[in-house]
Amino acid sequence: MGQSDYYEVLGVPRDATIDAIKKAYRALALKYHPDHNEGSSEAEGKFKQVSEAYAVLSDAKKRAQYDQFGEAGFHQRFSQEDIFQGADFQSIFQNLGFGGAGGSDLFSQLFGGGFGGGFGGGRPRARSNPPMVHRIQVGFEEALSGGERMVRLTIDGETRAFTLRIPKGLKDGQKLRVSHQGAMGIQGTRGDLILEVRVSSHPHFKRSGNDLHVTAEVGMATAILGGTVEVHTLNGAKNHRLHPGVENGQQLRFKGQGVPAHGKAPAGHLIVTMKVNTPEKEDLSEEDIQTLESMKERGM
Repeated sequence: MGQSDYYEVLGVPRDATIDAIKKAYRALALKYHPDHNEGSSEAEGKFKQVSEAYAVLSDAKKRAQYDQFGEAGFHQRFSQEDIFQGADFQSIFQNLGFGGAGGSDLFSQLFGGGFGGGFGGGRPRARSNPPMVHRIQVGFEEALSGGERMVRLTIDGETRAFTLRIPKGLKDGQKLRVSHQGAMGIQGTRGDLILEVRVSSHPHFKRSGNDLHVTAEVGMATAILGGTVEVHTLNGAKNHRLHPGVENGQQLRFKGQGVPAHGKAPAGHLIVTMKVNTPEKEDLSEEDIQTLESMKERGM
């Protein structure tokens, strides 16, 4: 069901009394009740919407939570079962001529059952609270290697700490579920906490799947004559021997030196792209320039 401001749905001000809320709901329920709008999906949607608004605003505790946390925050803390628990629809439907039992059957059809408390029949089903979502920053290498870290979050005005296990190969945007560390629900139990991971960028590496990409800068003379180049790896910078004739953009592939193996995924590869640096003329000596002029005359 789409969420809307409950006060606007019922057409009452935010300081409306409980009697005004009941009166507004009674009129709207009569207008949109499915028995008066047979086959109308629009009327059914309106009926659901005004009933949900009434279930919240007619309950002092739920209304206070709604006013405090707003629409989005409220729905993070309350499931649909929580919203309808204890709502007094029976007297309203009796006064409208639909009957208490008929109201219960109707709500079971429209909302899937489990709201027995407000109709005087049945025991509400226990449901877990909806999870809360928080973002968490994880270092690039920490995400690759995994491990444990202490996390401190403030939820419902309370700062809590817990140990988070970070799996190997964690990706940016991946979500981690932590049981019973979310918001407190009306049943006195905590829901789960969903941590949306943001992996920090790295000064050298870019990740593509399980492969790591890195650039190695090569001097022009080394590219022509061969020599050594410094390559950044997860185990630190290492010197790698180059054959003569390296071209700009040429790539080297180091098998198994990318993202470490995790789960069923094998280790990725380290892809090194050569960036051949051409020196500025003012950085060359007279001898360097003469050498290049000679090469130029020979068409090199």
